[in-house]
Amino acid sequence: MSKEDFKQFELSTFTGYLSVDAEIKYFESGKNKVTFSIPLSLTKDSETFWLKCEIWNKEEFAELKKGTQVLVQGYLVDSEYQGKVYTTLKTQNCIKL
Repeated sequence: MSKEDFKQFELSTFTGYLSVDAEIKYFESGKNKVTFSIPLSLTKDSETFWLKCEIWNKEEFAELKKGTQVLVQGYLVDSEYQGKVYTTLKTQNCIKL
């Protein structure tokens, strides 16, 4: 097991402005998932990385609108789809700033 395997257990914190309104998806089990993305960059001139955030069973966050500043905390998880790796923040806390 490598250090990368433990990345999903490290709590990460980010702030940013929503690029689009949050979306909610309802499941037959009665659970729901709110998703939104925030742009991240190290400097003004560096490449932008889009961080997808997922919040489970907290329907109230579906009201977040484009341009809203948030602070999010959660665990980074990588997944692969059609040969490309995507990073998602499994969000534990979200605060509207």
